[in-house]
Amino acid sequence: MAERLILGRLANGKTAFRSLVMHMTCALAPSIHHNLASLHTQKYHFRTLTGSDEQPMMSLEDCPKYFVTNEPSCTCVAENIGNSSSAILWKDPDGKTNEYQTGSNSSLRLTLSTVDVTFNKRQYKCDLLHSSGVHTISYTLNIAVSPSSPTLDNCADTNQPSNDPNAVCTCTTTSLGEPAALFVWDDPEHNAVVFTRNETSLALPFAALNETYRGQAYRCILRHITGDFAIEYTPPTHYEDEKKGSLSGGAIAGIVLGTIAFICLILAAMCFIRRRFKK
Repeated sequence: MAERLILGRLANGKTAFRSLVMHMTCALAPSIHHNLASLHTQKYHFRTLTGSDEQPMMSLEDCPKYFVTNEPSCTCVAENIGNSSSAILWKDPDGKTNEYQTGSNSSLRLTLSTVDVTFNKRQYKCDLLHSSGVHTISYTLNIAVSPSSPTLDNCADTNQPSNDPNAVCTCTTTSLGEPAALFVWDDPEHNAVVFTRNETSLALPFAALNETYRGQAYRCILRHITGDFAIEYTPPTHYEDEKKGSLSGGAIAGIVLGTIAFICLILAAMCFIRRRFKK
């Protein structure tokens, strides 16, 4: 047992480490991995041949509030550990040791590079095994959940002019994700027309549309830390504007009939004048 970390029971009833190898090199790492996996609730203490009276300081760096794939992972930092041989390890919520590092420097760093999504909303713990005791700091795992892709509801046909001043196109989603996505309608130049963060539907009012973008696509977007989820929609032209730009069939028929009546009136007048001159 000369190269193993051994748990013992002291006379005063407190659990302690009875011995520790003098050289915490490659032989120590597997010992910590196998023998200290159960250190997650009780307070244990161990002695080394080169102890230190300094109190370590522990902190977390680059730990995202919501864990996203390919993001920098959470780093546990232990400082002021003196020159005593120490070990730092991450444990999952079930107490299983995931990663560990040993050394006798003034500080140790260990990054939590992998997580299990089944532990969402639970705490990972970083333990520092030091001559002064076991020091722990926790990180609550929050897995970012992507929103559902948006869909369009009750939107007028793009090719049919609309004369309804209250017409809208409604974009909906079954889930905003976690954290909640920003729900927004963007114009063709990527300017927000309307937006919300707490509703699962968002209406694009035709009355708010800019005439500059006639015939161009607007985008309904769910902006989220996992990415953007979008769908496009081109609003129809307004009926009132269509009347300004073109004539209806009835108007054209009226103009033709009016022109014919005017010509007939002129011809009748000319015939009347010719008859009077003949007399």
